Amino acid sequence: MKLIVKILYLLTAVVIALWVVPNYLEYTKNRDIYHIKMKSLEDLDRREIPSDAKSFHTELFKEEMRGYFSEVKNINVNVVSIPNSKYEVRVLFPKKYLDNFLRILRDTPLNFNIYLNDEIVYKQSNRIVEAKFIVTPY
Repeated sequence: MKLIVKILYLLTAVVIALWVVPNYLEYTKNRDIYHIKMKSLEDLDRREIPSDAKSFHTELFKEEMRGYFSEVKNINVNVVSIPNSKYEVRVLFPKKYLDNFLRILRDTPLNFNIYLNDEIVYKQSNRIVEAKFIVTPY
């Protein structure tokens, strides 16, 4: 009986030496590499990139959009929060200002820290255009 116990202890020691220890060392090496890469990504993320763009805020964005149409009396801008930190923007404006609106869309990502999704939905009724698009703040 004592011989079987000794053989089992020896077998356990061999398994630990040949399988557990190398796996543990590989795990700690990979964990350290992961932490180093995460630290470098965090450092890159904290860099200050000089920019004149403003941080996104719904009320500020509304006022800025209304400011572009300062000569128009019946401009309507709605900004609604949707899931995944995105905002749906609806702008109602007279049809004759469509070129002005397209210029505004081109310049808006330069004025705010936002990503403007590619899909813009337009609805026309009489002389009014409703444009609907989604923005994602950085």
